[in-house]
Amino acid sequence: MIMKIAIIITGDVRDCFVKNKIVEIFKEYDVFIGSYINHKKYIESIGKNNYSCLINPETDIRLPDGIKKTHMQHNMLQWLHLDNIINNFEDKLIKYDIILKYRFDYNMNDDDFLNKISVEPNILYNDKESGTSPATVRDKMFYSEKLTFINIFKTFYAKLKNYTYNSNRSDDDDSFHSSWKSEPALSQHLKNMKIHNKKCTISGEIIRGSYVKTHADGNKKLYINNIIQGKFTK
Repeated sequence: MIMKIAIIITGDVRDCFVKNKIVEIFKEYDVFIGSYINHKKYIESIGKNNYSCLINPETDIRLPDGIKKTHMQHNMLQWLHLDNIINNFEDKLIKYDIILKYRFDYNMNDDDFLNKISVEPNILYNDKESGTSPATVRDKMFYSEKLTFINIFKTFYAKLKNYTYNSNRSDDDDSFHSSWKSEPALSQHLKNMKIHNKKCTISGEIIRGSYVKTHADGNKKLYINNIIQGKFTK
């Protein structure tokens, strides 16, 4: 039986060759995209059917429950985008067999990977490294059976403060040590929900293009003196 796959792509669009490759790889798939309004023209070129939730970072960033603006971080945004997709399109997503989450700068090593996916319920498949502990999970690319996916991520953004969040962190502390950690938080969430996580048989790598990555920049605070920070691409 041919599995019906929904593709979710979240985050900022990076100026690298992967953005063009994405258009080709997903041209026969229904694509759900959570990103920024300034990329609207490019984003509308992706997918057989395209369902997008695009925001203005200056006005449309919704904070996770219980997290104040001065504690909002860059690495929380990917979960906001995913939350927006599920909130707006759950009625459509439920009609697929598999839901896969991708990002604009992720280059899959096998272009035929979508034809090789298989899933079992109650498992989140991700590109974790071989030899890591069972609890380790990676948030670059992951997929699961539809009900498992929606069950995991329908509540995750609202619950970010429950995982690795330091409510006593001072407003002027922007250190990595005290920051909220995305992948450990997801690992704790899966454990609480009794969802297994498993290394998938496919892999890829991040291609940043012109984006200049600095160490742990995703863990930096999004707002300083009430002014949004970040390297949002134009």
